[in-house]
Amino acid sequence: WQRYDIPLADKGFAHAMELADAASPRLRAMIVNRVAACRALSGDLGAAVTLAETALAGLRAAGPVDPDAELALLTALIHPLIEMGALRRARRAAEEGRRALVSARRKDISARYHRQAAQLWQAIGLVDRAEKDLSRALRLFTSIGYDRDAARSRWARGFLWRRLGKLDDARAELQLARDLLAKAGSAEGVL
Repeated sequence: WQRYDIPLADKGFAHAMELADAASPRLRAMIVNRVAACRALSGDLGAAVTLAETALAGLRAAGPVDPDAELALLTALIHPLIEMGALRRARRAAEEGRRALVSARRKDISARYHRQAAQLWQAIGLVDRAEKDLSRALRLFTSIGYDRDAARSRWARGFLWRRLGKLDDARAELQLARDLLAKAGSAEGVL
């Protein structure tokens, strides 16, 4: 009989981290990024931040740093730090990410960074910077065929434009995002 005193999600997280331990630095960072995102979405913001910070410290201590791995881990920090109200720490992660971005080679990792950084810039009132990062994310996701992620970037840009009072542009962008998400098979924005 299976024991049910450990939540299923925690078992999944533990298994993912076992896989991460045996992976290359870049793959390990990508796994940690996803596990941290899942932790944040489940409401465990502190665990998400601790996981990403611990992995980042380990990556940096191990020697030459893979910039894609570093960028993936810095990106993992931004959203939970914003949600925790730790905007200074989130900004530091975003600024460090911008430096890592110069040497990063993976478009998917760079695009995810831009989308998360845009969330921070919007939260601290730097809407022009947010708009630029969302446009970069959209361009990168589109160039590699990540349709759902491109649509999510459009969705975020539509909400940003709504906040700026560009209501016609926002409506058009949100409708396009909704249609693209539906086409990609996602229920996001459809209900």
